Amino acid sequence: MKLVVISDTHGNYPAALRAVESISPADVIIHLGDFCDDTIPLQAALECRFIRVPGNCDTASRLPRELFIRFAGIPFLLCHGDAYGVKGGLTRLGAHARRIGAEVVLFGHTHSPLVKNDEGILFVNPGSLQKGENSPTFALITLAEGTVSAQLIPLPNLQTVPLVPCPAESV
Repeated sequence: MKLVVISDTHGNYPAALRAVESISPADVIIHLGDFCDDTIPLQAALECRFIRVPGNCDTASRLPRELFIRFAGIPFLLCHGDAYGVKGGLTRLGAHARRIGAEVVLFGHTHSPLVKNDEGILFVNPGSLQKGENSPTFALITLAEGTVSAQLIPLPNLQTVPLVPCPAESV
């Protein structure tokens, strides 16, 4: 099973499309917030499952701010990360993941790509596809035979749209 994970597109849906098309076919596309609606134009064109969680810039969204979900039997926590202060570290997010039994945590918010295994929990931040990023990235999660692997993928030569500012940046 292949999961394409994107975050922090901030209105740059052409970059999201390019990321998804580069991995095609994907089984699931996950957007971890800050303009999670950037996947809506993709849903009409692609036949796969889409999962979105809003970020601090998705102020009008009525979607749940986080999801606990299993892929191939493996428990995942999906969130934007701002509610756990991830710009200051992973301590609070890790404690929450342990409390609910997540083995994999997918989060965004920092715009800094990360793949880190910490005390049995795999943390993955796909980075950002926002216009102006020096090194735009997304993540590919592969599940096979009970194992999870995560890979950060750079996305060079983006065709981008103008930056859409976040209404209220939070730490």
